[in-house]
Amino acid sequence: MKRFAVLILVFCAMCGGFFCNAAVAQTDSTATVQLTKEQKREFKAYTDSVRFNKLIGAINDRHFLMQVDGVYFGGGPTEYGLSTATNFILLQNDGAIVQTAFNNGSLGLNGMGGFTCSGRVGDIDVEIDKKGNVHLNFNVLGSYSNVNVQITIPYNSDSATAYVTPTFHRGSLTMYGEIMPFKDPSIRIEK
Repeated sequence: MKRFAVLILVFCAMCGGFFCNAAVAQTDSTATVQLTKEQKREFKAYTDSVRFNKLIGAINDRHFLMQVDGVYFGGGPTEYGLSTATNFILLQNDGAIVQTAFNNGSLGLNGMGGFTCSGRVGDIDVEIDKKGNVHLNFNVLGSYSNVNVQITIPYNSDSATAYVTPTFHRGSLTMYGEIMPFKDPSIRIEK
């Protein structure tokens, strides 16, 4: 509680200093506020906590997006630097899309060198362990394929690891990326 009070005081001092410096800014534009390392660390911890709590709310509301920039194939190489526009896990209400696309010259199942599973989501199991890490598990039931998705999010982080396992096929993959709240009513997921 004491740290929170100090953090609020620091924030108020920064805001007050900002407004006072705004009047002087016409003559001197080099005025800045210097924070100590401890204050910076507390402020970062506070902002991480706020962002993490918003993410938990988005998971509970079933509105999130995991932008994937790395994929590991069981027994194969890990590909990094992938386009997050074509490699993602999207969950909106009762629908989800799991998609991968690689620049390997192969057309793949989705015409982009990877696969896409779009469909209805079954029950979502959300567990938070003693360390605060979030474990999310759900199935995507598509018209062409079904997958099980297990996502792990470390405490106070927006980095995530997803384990995607096809229900009727051998082979699974691990996806790495950033997870965030996402809600776009214009996106319609085929179910």
